Amino acid sequence: MVRLRRLEGICALRWEIHDIEGDEAVERLAERTSPLTAATGSRSIYHELKFVQSGALEPSPRLKVCLLTDGRAVSGLAFFRDEPAELAFGIGPVTIGRLAIRRFALNVSPLFSRELTAAQCEAYAAALADTVCAGLPRGSVVMLRSLELSSPVTRYVTGEIRPHAKRSFWAVRHGRRHRHYRIALPGSFDDYLRRLTKSNRRDVRKTLRRFDAAVTGRWQVRCYTSADEVPSFHDQAAGIAQKSWQSTELGLGMNDRPGIARAFERIARLGWFRSYILFANDVPVAFQVGFVHQGVYYLKVTGFDPAYAKLHVGVVLLLEILRDLIAGGVAPGGVDFGTGENLLKARLSNQSTQEAYYYLFPRTARGAALGAALGAANGLSALGGKIASRWRGGEVAGTPGNKDLGAEPVPLEAR
Repeated sequence: MVRLRRLEGICALRWEIHDIEGDEAVERLAERTSPLTAATGSRSIYHELKFVQSGALEPSPRLKVCLLTDGRAVSGLAFFRDEPAELAFGIGPVTIGRLAIRRFALNVSPLFSRELTAAQCEAYAAALADTVCAGLPRGSVVMLRSLELSSPVTRYVTGEIRPHAKRSFWAVRHGRRHRHYRIALPGSFDDYLRRLTKSNRRDVRKTLRRFDAAVTGRWQVRCYTSADEVPSFHDQAAGIAQKSWQSTELGLGMNDRPGIARAFERIARLGWFRSYILFANDVPVAFQVGFVHQGVYYLKVTGFDPAYAKLHVGVVLLLEILRDLIAGGVAPGGVDFGTGENLLKARLSNQSTQEAYYYLFPRTARGAALGAALGAANGLSALGGKIASRWRGGEVAGTPGNKDLGAEPVPLEAR
């Protein structure tokens, strides 16, 4: 544990950083932070230490757990995922160089006690960024992974707050700003459809009718929530995943994740697992891994059998999930699509926030050089994208040209 410097003129709180790996340390810290997470009803599932460490999203990580404390009560919480990574330097789609790095990724904005004022939260968020960056091991960087632009950490990094403060890092935005899509669920599925645009509503109904006719009405969606149901869900979802383009073209299937079924069982025992499979003529054709927490449903990994791609089974499954969530009152806080943009999310969502990725390089000669190189590569990529967009007649780079709602979504990536 490293105790970091006290913020002068605020209050007698300081950041503690705990490097943890293993269930025993998780249990101890989870118990210590439970009063904070219990009192903060707006917290994300990504503020739950047991979820982050479970391995449900990716292999169980090493973490830097940061606690804002006076030595007794915890008033702030943040997790940095300690992971090996590569810093890729590219121009457009062409990668011109890679550098192995050790990355500390912050996947969700810090959680603060409601007893702290907005000014205090901003001050402590700034202290968190500075102290973590100042203590980085050699060859390491910090990544703010898709944090909202309104987050105090992001606002400090970009200079929006405390613009004249001396920072312990160089900040470089990686890629363009993007939207994080969500759905606020109304009282009925018909109400949800009525809130869509006329063309989107027509496409939704057309997609459902076409699928139902193709399988002569012989289809169903099953929901899996208990630990006892996880093995059945995993086996069927893994079978679908092995046929999908993620597995055949990228080598990324659910079977490539050792221990993922055990991780799902751990999440199910906590009451957070809620995943679905779509069956057509008793054959599993699409799956959705998801988690429910504090009334919010988090969509994660999805996959479908390519033999059913023209029937847009991924869209059918998503619509039926929304119908189930609304009917059961499971997600009064709405649905979170996760990171990554695509046309389907944009057309089916009714809420969004703007986010961005930032790399924070230590304020050293090497950090300055890496930051400058990444910034230059990002600038050239953005310029290339604008030129390509104009050459294609104004179509936005990376935006699907097919406006059919049935276009299959890009798999939802883990945070």
